[in-house]
Amino acid sequence: MIRSVFATLLALAVPLLAPAADPTPAAATEPQFEARFLDGSVVVVTVSEATVAVTTRYGKLTVPLAEVKKIELGFRYPDGMEAKVKAAVEDLGASDYSLREDAQKRLISYGEYAVPAVRAGAASGSPEAAERCRQILKKLGDKVSSEKLDPRETDVVVTEELTIRGKIETTSFKARSKYFGEATVKLVDLKEFRPLGAKAGGAFALDAAKYARQGWGGWYDTGLEVSKDHPLEISVTGQIDQWSQEPGRYMSGPNGTGAQVPGPGGGGAGMPPGGMQGRGGGPGGGMGAGYQSGAVYGRIGASGSVFKVGGDYKQAGAPASGKLYLIIAPSNWGNESAGEYKVTVKSGG
Repeated sequence: MIRSVFATLLALAVPLLAPAADPTPAAATEPQFEARFLDGSVVVVTVSEATVAVTTRYGKLTVPLAEVKKIELGFRYPDGMEAKVKAAVEDLGASDYSLREDAQKRLISYGEYAVPAVRAGAASGSPEAAERCRQILKKLGDKVSSEKLDPRETDVVVTEELTIRGKIETTSFKARSKYFGEATVKLVDLKEFRPLGAKAGGAFALDAAKYARQGWGGWYDTGLEVSKDHPLEISVTGQIDQWSQEPGRYMSGPNGTGAQVPGPGGGGAGMPPGGMQGRGGGPGGGMGAGYQSGAVYGRIGASGSVFKVGGDYKQAGAPASGKLYLIIAPSNWGNESAGEYKVTVKSGG
């Protein structure tokens, strides 16, 4: 009986003697992101904000940063640049010739930041102002990359559930870096923002009728941003028909046939049927510069260097950082191809 009473008293006393629980809940883990800047640099940062607000044509959405897979930043003006561009475009229609000349020089010096307004001016305004805008665009084409000549106006926020296109409301965010401490990161300086170690990828059908055109007439935009700092794997399977007049007879896999064709910008197609003999006594086997007919090739960015993908491409890092484009080298027999390759891309940490 005494033992039972003692046990009861001890049971009541234990909670009183135990350390009090911390009433403050443990702070949630702050997400770490790779901030990819326009100059190509990458900085790992810890973000203080918990959400990002995006204004879309259907209203404002508030997205938890913990659910974000990727943010691609659209075109933005640096502080004060929009007013400068607007004033210079207006001066293209000035009555003073010297002012019009000066405005044209200023717009060229503004580089990619002048593109949207100048493109709009080329389609409106006085005949002289429109002509000056066309001249400016031509000069800017020699000065900036093709991607910057066609800037995307909207931001793209990708989550597991949906892809949101709109404009992120804030112009900057608070973050801290292991090496730089607390910092304010301006969105105008950023190209992309993704969780640390996030992987990107996808599966695509590469249609030979569209992307194996004579003259290398069209590149497939995968929509994937890859990085020279991260592994890149591309797997390609299937066959395409390079001689549709005799279906199934002259086929190619993603590594190509061995017959060479001129590369992008390298001249016309191969020999016509009945000309120089290709493999196995088939139709003509055009002369080229190392590009294999029927093979899959890639490039990073709209004007990047071309590299062979083939059927199995694995590298510790992409050749460069930017958007991945794919194409099929055209038939060496001067005609279009049919069929498709199945492509799987994996990229990321």
